[in-house]
Amino acid sequence: MNTFIFLWSPKDWPWKPSKDDPEQKTLAEAIHEVEESGITLEKWVCRHHRMIRPGDKAYLAVTGKNNNGIIGSGVICDIPPFLAEDSRIGVNKKVYKVWIQFDVLLDPSKDDLLTRSTIVKEIPKYNPRSSGAVIAAEVAYKIDKLWGNVTRKDSIAELVEGAPKQITQTVYERNIKARQQCIDHYGLSCFVCTFNFEKFYGDIGKDFIHVHHLTQFPLFGVEHTVDPVKALIPVCPNCHSMIHRRKKAYSPEEIKEYIDNRKIFL
Repeated sequence: MNTFIFLWSPKDWPWKPSKDDPEQKTLAEAIHEVEESGITLEKWVCRHHRMIRPGDKAYLAVTGKNNNGIIGSGVICDIPPFLAEDSRIGVNKKVYKVWIQFDVLLDPSKDDLLTRSTIVKEIPKYNPRSSGAVIAAEVAYKIDKLWGNVTRKDSIAELVEGAPKQITQTVYERNIKARQQCIDHYGLSCFVCTFNFEKFYGDIGKDFIHVHHLTQFPLFGVEHTVDPVKALIPVCPNCHSMIHRRKKAYSPEEIKEYIDNRKIFL
């Protein structure tokens, strides 16, 4: 497994919908999606697209005078690199991009990121120059340790659904009781594709499932009551990723329809 570092320049790319990609989420929406579901999918320019493989580790670093450092991490999705138009480099010009599944994403204007100066103290030659560059194994190991110091989470107290809790960044906690009540009602099989981890993997898959919120939070930090049966459903990680594949999340019924249509041709 390789580790790649991707670069984000807010000056050149403001992370919002554009003519090239009207479905692009904003940074705030992407962060919210991580807080809501545990992941968000983003496509990113990749220099070494021929080297990249599904499951490779990905870091995202912001560049600029005021904020400079790592703000996100995740893995490369099981989707081949693709050519996409990018008007920043010229009319009708295309660049290779890859899909990244981020499980940590910070706001550099608010959160404590892994600063470049911190990294350089441990790795003097750290100086990524292009997005999607591969990192040497020994460098990746050191970055992993530094990143862990920034993102490690304290024990989670039981909170009202949506109440903010300060860790290293603000996290909108999901009430554990609401999750359990959802599972008690629906069971541990995916609501969309019916996959059950314990049936497939045995003991190591026992009690494992994601829980998806059918409605997005209207406002950050707003407390609200949640009906565990009407507002939550159990989903496998694959279906969860597909639900959040676009800016406006797909409904479970839409993903079921995609699956059913595929079965016709298999």
